[in-house]
Amino acid sequence: MSHIPSQSYKIVLMGDSCTGKSSIFERYIRNTFNDDTNSTIGGSYASKKIMIGDKLTSINLWDTAGQERFRSMVKIYYRGTNGCFIVFDVCNRDSFNHLDTWFTELYNDKNINNTEIIIVGNKCDIIDNRVVSTEEALLYAQNKHVEYFEVSAKSGNGINEMFDTMISNIANNVNSKKIHLLNNEKSNLKSDYQKTSWKLFGYC
Repeated sequence: MSHIPSQSYKIVLMGDSCTGKSSIFERYIRNTFNDDTNSTIGGSYASKKIMIGDKLTSINLWDTAGQERFRSMVKIYYRGTNGCFIVFDVCNRDSFNHLDTWFTELYNDKNINNTEIIIVGNKCDIIDNRVVSTEEALLYAQNKHVEYFEVSAKSGNGINEMFDTMISNIANNVNSKKIHLLNNEKSNLKSDYQKTSWKLFGYC
């Protein structure tokens, strides 16, 4: 079997600084956790190969900076992405309140088409310091018509589930798009055939 991926999906982690995006990145890619992770400058990249059905697939994951001064640079990383995780810290009210800003960033970009979006509440293991409830976050996600996951990069709880769901959604979206394109091609061929037949009939 070939070790060269037959398809690839680009997924981006975005959200405020210090929400744990880099820790989620490390937990998924390397299954490690470091309490002393520094803030990302610009973006970090890594890939992970998985099997989706009978296809070897490359998951190309980008971790982006959350600081305001890097905001314009972040746009470069999420263009052409198949999926976006918008991450907030359940112990930080501001990071939750800023979700609207991140959604606006995405929706204002004309290069974002059919992109899967999932909201992620990180640090759910820190129960005593929690300020955003599950119910509040769920209601927000429902109003945005997206899915919501609560995870802990520290313990690893929920990390694989959020990525499995994202990848499954992307795969379904890609397959649906292929079917749509195929149906359009068939429709165009039929339309061209009808036009050609009409012209031939007219010349007769």
